[in-house]
Amino acid sequence: MSARKRADAGLFIADRTMSVGGNERQWVEVTSTTQRAADRRLLIAAHGSNQSPGLLRSMSGYTLDDWAHAGHVVVYPRSWRGGLWNDARTSTRSRAREDGVDDVDFIETLASRYLGATSGGVTKAFGIGYSNGGQLLIRVVLETQVLAAAALICATVPAPTNLLVESDPNAVAIPMMLVHGTKDSIVPFNGGMASLLGRPRGLMRSFHDSATFWADRAGFATEPETHPLDQDGRDRAGGQRLTYRAGGHATVVAYAMTGGGHLIPNRREAGTFLMGRGNHSIDTMTEFTHLVETTWART
Repeated sequence: MSARKRADAGLFIADRTMSVGGNERQWVEVTSTTQRAADRRLLIAAHGSNQSPGLLRSMSGYTLDDWAHAGHVVVYPRSWRGGLWNDARTSTRSRAREDGVDDVDFIETLASRYLGATSGGVTKAFGIGYSNGGQLLIRVVLETQVLAAAALICATVPAPTNLLVESDPNAVAIPMMLVHGTKDSIVPFNGGMASLLGRPRGLMRSFHDSATFWADRAGFATEPETHPLDQDGRDRAGGQRLTYRAGGHATVVAYAMTGGGHLIPNRREAGTFLMGRGNHSIDTMTEFTHLVETTWART
């Protein structure tokens, strides 16, 4: 049995469409055929540039579907015409931006379709964005209050001159998780010009500056707690976890993956020639679930 068939066992997977701002938008919905959580969550998982929902599922080792197996709802929105999202960077040249397509509205409308619905409704919406999908979620977090927590994978905050939107100082901060490889060849760990196949994608802040950006937004005035990630074998090169946590503040946790490339750390899939080496010292979905559960266990 293939990895995909094993991952899809027990799941109902459907292609969905709706009109948003006069444009037909698509997404893939993943739910369990047998389980239904009592307190149902929605996970919105945004793929990278020129990718698809199916490729994001594969690149994550199908681990983003963990919530679907547990009885929650996972949705994978598709970018406009399969290109780049209309994201948080002023430098982004996307068909969506050229066509005036509002991807933030798409994500808000998608969440609203499930939140509080009388049939199969969910109580909170969460987001995970990979690469360009992470840049979209940065914009969603800064412009809306639709997500209860978000994870940004291989997506640092744009440099001040490249940030399309400003953070509302009166907005309520949400828990944030960052995951980034120290050897990311597309979005540099230490900041600078992002690029793909020699094509510039705009100036970005470093991983540490991005963690500070979200910590400042959450009102932290202290340095983070630092903990090493276990190193155990070639595909578990370790790294460091930075955690900002205090009562009355939204938690910010950031994972620096030693030697990791432009990839989603998970418990199944390894690296690729183009994206770099994998680092399996954490499973991204497991860590995000822990952040979500520990956050709302205290409320």
